[in-house]
Amino acid sequence: MRFSVTFFSVVAFYSTLVSCQPASIWDIFSIGFPSPFASQTTCRPRVYQGNKPLGYLSAKRNAYGEYGTLQESSSGALSVAFTATRSNSKELSLKVVGASAVTPMFGGIIGFTTSNDNLATGSHHYAYIGLTPQTSSGSVPVKGTNSFDQIQDFERKVQSAIWGYDSSTKRL
Repeated sequence: MRFSVTFFSVVAFYSTLVSCQPASIWDIFSIGFPSPFASQTTCRPRVYQGNKPLGYLSAKRNAYGEYGTLQESSSGALSVAFTATRSNSKELSLKVVGASAVTPMFGGIIGFTTSNDNLATGSHHYAYIGLTPQTSSGSVPVKGTNSFDQIQDFERKVQSAIWGYDSSTKRL
């Protein structure tokens, strides 16, 4: 099974648990108190099917520039960073730790056989997960340099602000 091809399906049907360490004193002491302050979180995404852990996302991309290979250990796994507030934890962009400035984000790349950008529930359209530039929250997919196109010489649209985070469950 190639998780890189169907990763959006995996995310849609199975939550991705993120094991995170508190990044600031705010994370530890303000539980239950609404705060407008942003908190930087760095974590290694771990994929689950129901309650069964499937593995951590590998930091290595496949031959097509996509993420999706899983590994048992968190050592050497993909590391992402993001900023969320208690009031805004949707449409977040995840930055890949150590990625280039041109394509620093862990984002969606519209599939090359997809006829339009509609990734709504029930749609047969899909996206790969790879390196993308940052896009604004609420934006539609836009053309941009990405890790798939750099290898395959396509011009696919991308979107990075597609992630949500629940700080109480540590789920993306």
